[in-house]
Amino acid sequence: MTITVLIPTYCRYPFLRDLLGDLAAQTRPPDEVLIVDQTPEGERDECLYREFGGKLPLKVLYLTVARGLCLARNLGILHATSDSILFLDDDLRFEEELLSQYERVAAGGFEVVHGGVRFRDHALWKARPAIDDPVYQIIASPNTDQVAGTIGIAAGNSLVNRGLLTQLGGFDRQFDTGFEDWDFGMRVFYSSARTIYHPGPSVRHLKAPTGGRRDYFMTGWGRLLGSWREFTPSSRASLFYFYGKHFTRRGARRLCLWRLLEVFELKYRLFRYPWGVPIAVFWWLASVLRARRMLRAGPLTIGRYEQPPYTTWTSPAWQESRTLEGMGATLLAPK
Repeated sequence: MTITVLIPTYCRYPFLRDLLGDLAAQTRPPDEVLIVDQTPEGERDECLYREFGGKLPLKVLYLTVARGLCLARNLGILHATSDSILFLDDDLRFEEELLSQYERVAAGGFEVVHGGVRFRDHALWKARPAIDDPVYQIIASPNTDQVAGTIGIAAGNSLVNRGLLTQLGGFDRQFDTGFEDWDFGMRVFYSSARTIYHPGPSVRHLKAPTGGRRDYFMTGWGRLLGSWREFTPSSRASLFYFYGKHFTRRGARRLCLWRLLEVFELKYRLFRYPWGVPIAVFWWLASVLRARRMLRAGPLTIGRYEQPPYTTWTSPAWQESRTLEGMGATLLAPK
């Protein structure tokens, strides 16, 4: 079994340096490390990749313009050469047994292995109470002290068979602003692929305050309104699109109306930010209309959109590994 580690990144080099250090310390080293870097050209730190170029088989794909998380992962899927792809966020830390634990679990014949996630305060991640969000309970993983089948996919810490990814078309670009792991988990469930949640290969999510999707999808209105930014059309439209894509029309309508009631939460918003209520209601309506347009357009999976321009950098370790693979294929070729 071979494993490609796929890491999208955007303006998070200090966190990425720690993550690459953890990868270099793995007892079972990765066969390939693909980094899709969307950082603006003037802010790139290419010395970081040269620093780890002799330790890790690195291949870096530089996008000229930040286009989105799903696009970055899909581009990495097209360039991956291993049997399985391990999706990691760029602000994670983990122990040296992560890849070996994934390999042991996947050896049981599972096409998708979903690992555990801890927050930066080391608290174990738990599924939220059922009263909080009915949809979340459908797709959320079990508690991290259990091993069970699941349709929840944490796209920041999951090992997925590359053949399954190709069959599903990768990630839907309509979810570039969020909820792509919810959608992908549901599509994996519909495909009848063997999936498992296992707390063994766990990571610690540092939740970097800057960079990533927090920056390149944050509008001026979102920054101005603070805690109300989650109601902006760019965020809620993806959620409503998810409802319409995976639920009946009647169920999707009820869920969208249920989300409207969040605007009037007394404890958090109505008394603290009463002036934001009419704006949030307006944005809720705009999100519904935008989601309807997204549903008419359909899913933007691999092959349904034009790939963006990019440049490639490969490390000496990556080039050496490909040379050895070529030599091995020549020796094993029939005479």
